[in-house]
Amino acid sequence: MISLIVAYSNNRAIGKDGKIPWHLPEDLHRFSTLTKWLGRDSSSNNQNTVIMGRRTWESLPEKVRPLPDRNNIVITSKQIDGIQTFPLLEKAIMFATLKFGGNIFLIGGQRIYEEGMNYADQILATEIDLFVEDADAFFPMIDNDEWFPAWKGSVHHYGHPDLTLLNYRFVD
Repeated sequence: MISLIVAYSNNRAIGKDGKIPWHLPEDLHRFSTLTKWLGRDSSSNNQNTVIMGRRTWESLPEKVRPLPDRNNIVITSKQIDGIQTFPLLEKAIMFATLKFGGNIFLIGGQRIYEEGMNYADQILATEIDLFVEDADAFFPMIDNDEWFPAWKGSVHHYGHPDLTLLNYRFVD
């Protein structure tokens, strides 16, 4: 199964100045829970893989790079010590499917999401009720004839330190 996993704002923003423009612990927990190979032996041939672009890789805090308990692949023409890299998303997906066999999660950024729409079986989204001024990375528009939510969660609220209230919901 190939999934796009994303959190985006009302204006479809996913990034600003190389960072996620909000902090939502519940979404981070969901991301971690869905993408890890929980309960499986990390030496088995059925491991989950996260595939990301170079800028997404560089935006991760060093203490969690590579993301633990998942195979990490970065789409870049450069080599990264200790990390599998590929110049093309298609090659990375083929490699992960053959080598690891688990679920594949495309985790960003914008170009990975745009290309990933051609390969994805599902979109696991967190919709955040926020307009991000000066965003520089966006999640692509979804073709409603091709993609439709199987489930929309209820609206949740998070008391964000910089905002009075941040509303969000999970959509699968």
